[in-house]
Amino acid sequence: MIKALITDFSKVVLFHKDSSYIGKLNRLHEELLKESDYDIWEHFKLNDDLLSYYKVLSSSLDLYIFTTRYIQEYPPIKSRLEWIFEDVFISTDLWVKKDEKEAYLLLAEKLKLKPEEILFIDDTLGNIEAAKEAWFNTVRYENFKQAKSSIQNMINKN
Repeated sequence: MIKALITDFSKVVLFHKDSSYIGKLNRLHEELLKESDYDIWEHFKLNDDLLSYYKVLSSSLDLYIFTTRYIQEYPPIKSRLEWIFEDVFISTDLWVKKDEKEAYLLLAEKLKLKPEEILFIDDTLGNIEAAKEAWFNTVRYENFKQAKSSIQNMINKN
């Protein structure tokens, strides 16, 4: 039975407003922070549909973020997330890489759950494969409709 959902942040929960942008969101954010008139919402948007769905799921599952860097800590974003997620795990703080099995085993240990009790959502195939190697249930994020359907199927299956 799935007891927790762990989601990636960049390109799952947060997107660049220009859908053709392919760079790293954290790196762009760090560059934009140098501008005195930086308004994060001029460049980025939250996946409000997915966040609303996650909020519904939070009544029956514990929800967490597993990400590489710190953009989710920026106050305008953080204030929009606190009401949904129990905690945020940052791979660089844990000294792990998201494309390595050990990262997911460490998360399961920190959450005091068996890997098979965790559902992991990410857009990057290497991260999905590493989580699968650690026995996590996984959904590769492509778009909201696909992800919601896959998440629901995974929850119903368990």
